[in-house]
Amino acid sequence: MLSIPLVACGDKPSETTNTATSNEPATTHVQATDNNLPVYRVGTMPDYAPYGVSDEKGQIGGLDIDILQAVAKDQGFVITTHSVPWDIMPEALNSNEVDIIANGLAGDDYPQDTIVATDSYMRSADCVWAKDKEKLANWQKGIIATPDVADMGAELAENFNISESQLVIDKLEFGSLQSLIHDRADVVVSDCVALDYFGKREEFKAFQFEKMIVPDSDLPEQSDLVFMVRREDDELLNKINQGLANIKKSGELAQIEQKWH
Repeated sequence: MLSIPLVACGDKPSETTNTATSNEPATTHVQATDNNLPVYRVGTMPDYAPYGVSDEKGQIGGLDIDILQAVAKDQGFVITTHSVPWDIMPEALNSNEVDIIANGLAGDDYPQDTIVATDSYMRSADCVWAKDKEKLANWQKGIIATPDVADMGAELAENFNISESQLVIDKLEFGSLQSLIHDRADVVVSDCVALDYFGKREEFKAFQFEKMIVPDSDLPEQSDLVFMVRREDDELLNKINQGLANIKKSGELAQIEQKWH
């Protein structure tokens, strides 16, 4: 079995870049308090806001965790949260270190030979942001700021023939937006929901960013966001799908999305 050092909720993660502040949604921390209910371990990145964040105590929450908490309440189970790096999420799942992975995942992010995606809970394409509208027309030819998450730089190189010399790699969308406003880059390319989340920060309120969707990034396989479980975990898959359907119908899912947008 692959041994992966996971940071459980309550332990302080190594990265706390997204520590909640007074103008951000409070993180949600879910503990297993009812011994009569099944417990499922959720692996996520606590530094990929808004999908995963950590508060000042190092506890993990975020958009994805709020949604899974609502699903858990609806379906009669509880979750614990664990910090797992992006590049080993499938391994953490396959080696039984966690039961669910959640990180603003699209269906095509990982090969689905041993893992399987749930039904989609929301959509988010990739976006290009610029200070000047004319920069959008030929964005592939300029200097592009993008965060060091979700292999965005590699995707840009593969799909749009972007050279490494064109890329300014920042830690998060917050850093990429700073590169844009300080003219270290012509455009920012990243997840639309994440850019919207960071774009509301005080540092960027003075800017009216021009925006467009990256071509083809709004296709269902690339923009439908999902959770993932082991392929053999039919019971858990069914619970999550039924819970998602129920909280969509009740309007709770829309409320959670609005909280983090």
